[in-house]
Amino acid sequence: MPRHRHADIIIEWAETGKELQYRSDIGWIDIVGSHLSSSGIPLFHENVEFRFKPEVIKYKRYICRVSPSNKTLIRIHMIDSIAKVDSSDGFIEWIDQEWQEIEL
Repeated sequence: MPRHRHADIIIEWAETGKELQYRSDIGWIDIVGSHLSSSGIPLFHENVEFRFKPEVIKYKRYICRVSPSNKTLIRIHMIDSIAKVDSSDGFIEWIDQEWQEIEL
């Protein structure tokens, strides 16, 4: 019997329980509902492309002046950081007005 097309992802999912997504015409979709068996196991159809859901990091870049050297730097502020960057000493301005996202 030939190896299942998704054997590697099936094994990793079984070992880690990571969230899965499948590719549709509109992009990557979380696996829920009709793509799960009655026991909650993903239906790994051979004609469907799967991936592990990537971690999404949200950030904004900003310009600041750093003491004691008084150098001007570009830094990155993560959305989950509780620091109030724009009211801190040395803050000059935001480069990004909206939160940016990157998938890891």
